[in-house]
Amino acid sequence: MTAVYASNFTNFMYVIAADILRKNGIPFELLTPIIRQTATNVTRPDLFDQQTGPAIREDMKVIEDHLNMLSLHAGYPELYDLVSKSIIKHKKRND
Repeated sequence: MTAVYASNFTNFMYVIAADILRKNGIPFELLTPIIRQTATNVTRPDLFDQQTGPAIREDMKVIEDHLNMLSLHAGYPELYDLVSKSIIKHKKRND
C-alpha cells in the first residue's frame, strides 16, 4: 500500500499534469527540473518540511483560483481539493 502512495499515485499526478499541459499546448518537459528536485528532496530527513505550495501556506485565494482553472477537467478539482485539505490538516496536526 505504501508503494502505491510513493509510486503509483505520484505517477498518476504526473499523468494529470501532462494532460493539463497537453491541453494547453505546453510541453511536459518543462516540469522535469522540479520533478527531479522533488525526487532529490525525498532523501532529506523530514519530508513534510519539503512541502511547498499554496496548501502549506494556506493560501486559499490561490487554491480557489486553481480549482477554478481545473473546473474544465472532470475529477481534477476534487482530487486537488482533497490533497490540499489533507496537507493543511497534516500541517495543523504537527504545528
